[in-house]
Amino acid sequence: MDILFAIKIVIIVVLVFVFLLVAILTRNASLKTMLLTNGIVMVLLAGLGYGFIWLVDVSMKSATLVSVNNRRNTSLEQLVVYGKVKNTGKYTIKKLYVKTKVINNVSGKKLSSNGAQSGSFSESCEVARDLRAGEIRQFSCTINYPPNYQLAEIRHDLSWN
Repeated sequence: MDILFAIKIVIIVVLVFVFLLVAILTRNASLKTMLLTNGIVMVLLAGLGYGFIWLVDVSMKSATLVSVNNRRNTSLEQLVVYGKVKNTGKYTIKKLYVKTKVINNVSGKKLSSNGAQSGSFSESCEVARDLRAGEIRQFSCTINYPPNYQLAEIRHDLSWN
């Protein structure tokens, strides 16, 4: 059983218990007051539960880029990003993405006659599915590369869910 599924079940059971407890404690109050109190308590607990699940999910899963390289294919105006990723956490990562950000650094220089302009763009590629704990996997993805980018700086970040 997935640990996050178990945590979700526990939170639902606690929410139902608190709802019943508030209903018993406010039985002498009017119906509007009881429903308002129960609604506020349920919304607050649901928000706290969701935040807790998100925090547990983020803290249990981690990955790193073991190596990453870029190769520009000028004939097709593409950038090929390839390398290896490693799951450094204790749990399987369902989908792993590499976000590549390309920044054209022409600031402080005269714009060339071919129209080089400063700017940036980013694109994400899914590089792994069901990456088990400790596993290293190779990846390769292709993104479009603007032909007017001359002095580009390329950055890579990982994200997962």
